[in-house]
Amino acid sequence: MEKRLVAVVAAARANPVFHPLIPLAHNPCLCILLETVLSVSGVEEIRVLAHPEQKAVIQTELNRWFPEERISIHTRWDDALRDLGDDDRVLVVQTEFPLLSRSTLLQLTRDERSDDGAVLLASRLRNHGLYTGLTDDGFRRYPDNDQEGTTCFCGAAVAPVRSFVPILSLLEEDADHVVAMERAGLLWLSPATAAKECAVLRSHEDKNYLEEVYMENRNADFIYQFYSLWKRCSLIESRLESLEEKMSR
Repeated sequence: MEKRLVAVVAAARANPVFHPLIPLAHNPCLCILLETVLSVSGVEEIRVLAHPEQKAVIQTELNRWFPEERISIHTRWDDALRDLGDDDRVLVVQTEFPLLSRSTLLQLTRDERSDDGAVLLASRLRNHGLYTGLTDDGFRRYPDNDQEGTTCFCGAAVAPVRSFVPILSLLEEDADHVVAMERAGLLWLSPATAAKECAVLRSHEDKNYLEEVYMENRNADFIYQFYSLWKRCSLIESRLESLEEKMSR
């Protein structure tokens, strides 16, 4: 029997600052991620893991922008993996402002090592000597012996379902799913690769820096997706405004 590959998008928790799912129209990065994952050959469906209090709002936004039967919302890890066999594979993506290219996801899902473990992409911080961990209340910072810290705001992993079962309770208890998976020994860091793939958007300066990085790397695929999505969102918004004007007359 052929192994299934299901994508699980682990949404941020209660802190709205780090909740890119609301609203999708104003966060093209997540829109691009969902579209990119849907386009990866072999991915049967996407299961969004969300906080129970935000499930209804997220469902409304997903229905608006992604009328796809292949996208569903769950509030617990065990529920999201319930119908999968031990040998089925799961592509887990952490959504703290993710920017993962299609080529990276393709390489990740086709990597032979994925059957034995998983991969975490972590971006390097510009402030040296600090390791940053994401919590519900924001960032916690503490000294690190390394010259350069790393942050797990963005991650992607592929592993058989049986690898996730022993750490489901840990994932339920920890607000930062990626950190929990790293502590469980399921993930290994790959900051060199992630430096070209990941970024965190907290201000206009970060956005400008991100655009400069991608322009320097000439990531045509990302640039095309980014601006084409903005055009589509703008077109939809203009049509909605036009309809609202007609209805108000």
